Amino acid sequence: MRIPRSSFHESVFSLIDHLNSSDVAKLPEDKRIRLMPYRLNSPGNRLFINGTRGDGCAVWATTPSSLGWAVPQEFDRSAHDLIMGAIGPLVQGLRDNFDIGFERLLEFDGYTFRHYLESVAGWPSAVVDFVETVTSQSNQFTLSTVEMVMQFMDFDTKEWSTIEDGMDRLPLAMAHIVGLEHITFGARVTGFTHMDHGRISVRASGYLGKIEATYDNIIFAIPPAALKMIADRPSWSIQKELAIRSMHFEPLYKMGLRFKTRFWERVKAPLQSSFGGQSTTDLPIRWVVYPSYGLGDDGPGVLLLYSWMTDAAAWLPLPETERRELALHCLAKLYDGVNVYDELIETFDVAWTTRNATGDAMFLPGQFTSQFEAARRPEGNVYFAGEHLSRHHTWISGALESALESVRGILGNPDLPALGCDAMSTEKEAEVQFLDLPQPSVHPRIESPHLGHMTFSECDVDQTVMQHWGWEFVNNDAIFA
Repeated sequence: MRIPRSSFHESVFSLIDHLNSSDVAKLPEDKRIRLMPYRLNSPGNRLFINGTRGDGCAVWATTPSSLGWAVPQEFDRSAHDLIMGAIGPLVQGLRDNFDIGFERLLEFDGYTFRHYLESVAGWPSAVVDFVETVTSQSNQFTLSTVEMVMQFMDFDTKEWSTIEDGMDRLPLAMAHIVGLEHITFGARVTGFTHMDHGRISVRASGYLGKIEATYDNIIFAIPPAALKMIADRPSWSIQKELAIRSMHFEPLYKMGLRFKTRFWERVKAPLQSSFGGQSTTDLPIRWVVYPSYGLGDDGPGVLLLYSWMTDAAAWLPLPETERRELALHCLAKLYDGVNVYDELIETFDVAWTTRNATGDAMFLPGQFTSQFEAARRPEGNVYFAGEHLSRHHTWISGALESALESVRGILGNPDLPALGCDAMSTEKEAEVQFLDLPQPSVHPRIESPHLGHMTFSECDVDQTVMQHWGWEFVNNDAIFA
């Protein structure tokens, strides 16, 4: 996972800084989170489209004619010049003032990005096809203009970071603070009911058998596909139910391949080696992502193949052995002269369409305008959170934005600062006591850690780190949903 170094993602870096420095967190040295540079591109990255090889490091500088793409002469410009000429003012509006810029962007929410480029920017269809193939993935331009402008804005960022030793260091640091003894994995919510006294009874099933507990408030921080499959629950408004059924998540497919050597870093002249970044191709593998860690090391290395939308869905019917064979066949074409079959150690792949998440949120035209507000609106004391309920889909920062809004709603404090902001004081440390609950003493949540009750004595909730990690405070009780 990579994080753009931009103001829109500052909440992630503030969270990391706070975890590393906070007296509340008190992370031991081996749990601290260390950032490292992420290389979005690198000399030696490859471009292989229409059977033509090019410079994958300068993929945004690629022109239609360099790939044999027939377009009118006035459109034979770099992909970057074309796309920023079409959406530059919208991107700049977001950077100048995000709230105002986003409202302006919503004027085009009813347009697919393809329709926007053809009808507003005046592009011929062939130019749209070229830019989509080189900079995105097949049929992604059928998504909302809002989504694609936001995506291009993020990927126009120059500086990127990632976390040493893997992105899971971030949730693991949080888990350390909460305590693994208060986390239960593998419990699925099967239903919930509003009680006569206003509280909510939640039922789940998991490794520890059936679970039932009662809470003042709950937050469903799960994707709509998972929420939709909780059959034993109250019915909400027509708009809410429609949003749950139809909010669009794009298919994602990833394959990791572990090789005996980092052969992409040992390419013979006149070709260049790749040290980070990614290669782009119209072959089924589409994007080949190189690690930014261990550059130049001897021994094994891992490549990541990454596909979205139609390109991701095409992998689903194939059995595992055929997916591996196809991936190696494509890599052999990209790296002509390298015996990738002999280099391979193992593979592991995930088709997110077959998982509860189903992919990542990328709305269809009109869904921001017609479904977004209804989807994130609380239903009494039932709240909803997730990257799909923020304005910044697919990113950690969007999930943090949505979580903060839910916590503000429960606490009735619209000015509650984000974790790590200067306004957040951590001088007063919460006194934490975990209460005993009937066995099993956990709070259920789909596909996520499940935590129990806890009580904070003499705790100013505006100044404790815990609420920003998903703990909600009601009547001196705290729950994690």
